[in-house]
Amino acid sequence: MPLLRQALGFAQLALVAAWNSKATQEDFYTFQEFYTDAQYGPDFGYYSTGRILHGGASQEDPTGAAYFNSYTTQPMSLSPFFGQLLCDRVVSMWISMGRPAPFFLMEFGGGTGMLARDILRHGRNAHEEFFAAARYVIGERSPALQAAQRQTAAEFVPSKLLVVDADARSASKVRQHLKVAVVRGVVLSNELLDEFDPVRLRLSWAGASPDQGRCKQCAAFREAHVLHRIDERALAQLLRRSEEAQVLGEAIRWEAKSLPCGLLDTQLLQRQVVERLSAALSTEELRRCSPMQLCCAALLLAVDGLMQDDHSSLQLGKLAASDQLLRRYRQQVARTNGTLLLSKHRYRQLRRLALQEGLGFEQELLMGSFGRFYSDEVYFALSPSRCRELGPWRNRHAARLAAAAKLRGATAPVYDRRNLGSTLQLKILVQPGHAEFVQEASALVDEGFMISMDYGADADALLWQALVHPNHEGIHIMDAREATSQCSSSYLACPGLQDITMTVDFTEAAEAGEAAGWRTAAYAPIFQLELAQEDEHLPPLASLLERAGGPRSVGLHAWYRHSGADAWASFKVLVQYRGVKRWSLGSSSLSWPLRKVPALAEAPDECWSNDLSKPALAALVARSVDLGSSFQKLLEDLRAMQEAAELQYAWQRQAYRDLHLAQLLADYWLYFARAGPRESCLAPSADLRAAWLQQVRSVAVARRLPEMHGEVMFNRVFSALAGNHTPPAEPYECLVSQMIASFC
Repeated sequence: MPLLRQALGFAQLALVAAWNSKATQEDFYTFQEFYTDAQYGPDFGYYSTGRILHGGASQEDPTGAAYFNSYTTQPMSLSPFFGQLLCDRVVSMWISMGRPAPFFLMEFGGGTGMLARDILRHGRNAHEEFFAAARYVIGERSPALQAAQRQTAAEFVPSKLLVVDADARSASKVRQHLKVAVVRGVVLSNELLDEFDPVRLRLSWAGASPDQGRCKQCAAFREAHVLHRIDERALAQLLRRSEEAQVLGEAIRWEAKSLPCGLLDTQLLQRQVVERLSAALSTEELRRCSPMQLCCAALLLAVDGLMQDDHSSLQLGKLAASDQLLRRYRQQVARTNGTLLLSKHRYRQLRRLALQEGLGFEQELLMGSFGRFYSDEVYFALSPSRCRELGPWRNRHAARLAAAAKLRGATAPVYDRRNLGSTLQLKILVQPGHAEFVQEASALVDEGFMISMDYGADADALLWQALVHPNHEGIHIMDAREATSQCSSSYLACPGLQDITMTVDFTEAAEAGEAAGWRTAAYAPIFQLELAQEDEHLPPLASLLERAGGPRSVGLHAWYRHSGADAWASFKVLVQYRGVKRWSLGSSSLSWPLRKVPALAEAPDECWSNDLSKPALAALVARSVDLGSSFQKLLEDLRAMQEAAELQYAWQRQAYRDLHLAQLLADYWLYFARAGPRESCLAPSADLRAAWLQQVRSVAVARRLPEMHGEVMFNRVFSALAGNHTPPAEPYECLVSQMIASFC
């Protein structure tokens, strides 16, 4: 019996290795390569070709105002006020460092240059000494955006602003342009982290969930690859003007048959799959793929689908698996009939030919007006190079991956409504660029700060999202043009015509930063940039609402009145520092959690009896000590679960708004309270307290907070903060109490 188990184990290993051949690594896209080409590739990249822009700078026309096709947040929807606010915070960092000169602001992924322009204008107008010391550098990889940046901030080029060709993952190369021995300053990024190309993984297992040790091993994971196909009609259209059309067409047709067969050319697959399947096919079915024994692309997709659903059936060579595989193979043959599989090199070549015909032709080809490209995903074992690259990530996150897998295993029978013997999976997005960026930034800056702003969450919250939405891939499409709206059904549909993005894992950015010498100063919702507690003797910081002169713009309503799609994945700011004294963004109690140990069941703080930092359904599950039984109980009554999740979602969004308003009011309170002795700040008399409350209300009304939030919400939050709750009824009241106590 032990020998039989050993033999079966060898068969499992051999099958995994069969999906890791030279052809897999060199001829077909990993999802990471596909993403990089779609976003930044020279042939059809959304950013590199300037398709992100409209109405202004591009490769063809580098002049004029430029706007994004993607939905905009900061700074474009809040210009110039967001840049002003951020400039004030950077000035406070500069002061905390002893006012060094020169002081470099190094922005990566600078968009159209609007943020750089707004920061420099405010520095010139409001912080004369800081502006004299400041030097602004934008590192940008897109030629089209470089042109837009120089045009937008032309008034500061070249005296204050330098735009250089640089990738954030090689940020240290910017240092050669600074021409100083010691670099002091700030590395700044706004909506950059989400653009680092992702590696899409599936943690797969059958039976017992993987433990921490298993989650550190490469064999536990499979990586997404993208296979492109083109139908014959579209290929004929593409090649109709090519001088080498016949030769190129024949080469593509031969590769379409031979390349996928290379993935199946192992002794195990030939014996257990190909031979059995061939014997079950009719003569006509065999003739269809001649001179190959089978239609290998169809078999590749069929095997991949079966392995995802029931990996063990193929690994063990069960005869029943052949019956399933035959059915799936025939389905894939019908589905792929008339199409040709393309290597990534051929796909790039054909995209170049399409672009030569014009943007309209390329768009029609991708959307299927006269034939089209198709895309499929398959999952292969990690290559040796990928295994090495993700080693630090696996070690950092193994404990929380194991905890999430255990919970997934406990709830899958109810959630998936299927047999426990099937393969279980946990979908994971890893962005190796986070670690590369912070490592490069440590080689760029000797003393200073790194400010990263983006939509995102901590690692535990992201794993919760994978648990409560196991079919969601974690990819978002952000293009807002009506012309490409039919692409929005899939992130694979129109590479290069739409912006593909994802939610940032700030835990990974922080922990990778610590390994590179950075320490975390703050991680919080981005609205905390409006707070000014570190400036003890300064007046309250001008809010965005005050700067804008009232609630006039849509951008301000988005900033104050909602949290984006979800409170837990809202726009955050991560501040890291090295070589300088600690600087804080408000009270430490206001920081959201970035724990090194798994905290799937824990609230961020003792104040948070109801959790804003997790997805709505996850927050409901996490209230229970036994997560597995709590999750299963919710899943058993789907209607009740949906109603409870919707109520939780509504509460989270409102609590997020309340927290923003409450922190601004506390900021005003501290301005008045810290003017006197510490004793009165901590425990003011009734008369003094009443006077302060009246002053806080007067400042808030002058800054038009009641007008923005509505009188009802403003009065409710103000009354809650002015009352004597023991303990406070809502998380924000408790957090504000901690904030005031720490700064009195």
